[in-house]
Amino acid sequence: MMHSQRSVLEGMKTCHWIHLACHGHGSTSNNPSECAFALADGKLNLAEISKHSFPHAEFAFLSACDTVSGDVNYAADGIHLAAGMMFVGYRGVIATMWPMPDRDGPFIADAVYTEMLKGGKADVSRAAYALHHVVKQLRVTGASFDRWIPFIHMRV
Repeated sequence: MMHSQRSVLEGMKTCHWIHLACHGHGSTSNNPSECAFALADGKLNLAEISKHSFPHAEFAFLSACDTVSGDVNYAADGIHLAAGMMFVGYRGVIATMWPMPDRDGPFIADAVYTEMLKGGKADVSRAAYALHHVVKQLRVTGASFDRWIPFIHMRV
């Protein structure tokens, strides 16, 4: 189901955890705030996201391509979608450094959330371990390098 910019922003304002499974676009101009998520009604960029307050922000899973890539001319600035989510208040983010195979998104997400919800309690502090665990599973099954290397976890 494709969501609108408005519905995503409303969800971000009320939820502790968000999961964005969409296309991501790194900045390609001299304005890093143009990094954006592709939604049903257009691109939701960092400039728009940063105008809002997200009082419950805790964890964001960015199951989208290029969520940790920005303009190569401004690489030292470290401005990209994942950093933008941390800037607006998310303390932990799982993101991708470049395009990922579509088939891996659901597999990675399922395994990460299974680990983070172990024991019936949501625990964001387990995100890094959960991602490590699923990447290890992919490697053991012989998945190619490009399938497991794009995922990273960032935490404040």
